[in-house]
Amino acid sequence: MNVKFHNRFHVAFAETDAAGVVHFSNYAKYVERAEEELLRSNGLNYRVFNEKRIWLPRIEFFIQFLNPLRHNDLVEVVLWVSGIKEKSIRYSFEIHNLSTEKLSAKGYLVVVCAEMNGGAIKCPQELVDVLKKYYFEDK
Repeated sequence: MNVKFHNRFHVAFAETDAAGVVHFSNYAKYVERAEEELLRSNGLNYRVFNEKRIWLPRIEFFIQFLNPLRHNDLVEVVLWVSGIKEKSIRYSFEIHNLSTEKLSAKGYLVVVCAEMNGGAIKCPQELVDVLKKYYFEDK
């Protein structure tokens, strides 16, 4: 049975702007944090891939902002894999504000598997095996 990954945290004051809401650039960090926690919880991390001279650069990021996040809000990033190709992975995500019970943002992130010299390569099987259990087809 496949599952979606959930990562919870509170918004730090330093992540907000002069208007008192989370600066848009932090949403990408929230998604990347969830991805990193997903990998870590399954015994993988970026250091393991870097030691194998494999990079996972981001090639596409899309986000739709729906409701703002503010300092100290409890946030939950829900992350799942919506595409696994030979050389790339597509994550989809939702960012929920649990303090207001509103969906704050949604979107997707595409990561390519690459050698450190820049050429795309087949995604490592150990990564694919972990990510398969988080696969859900987007509608």
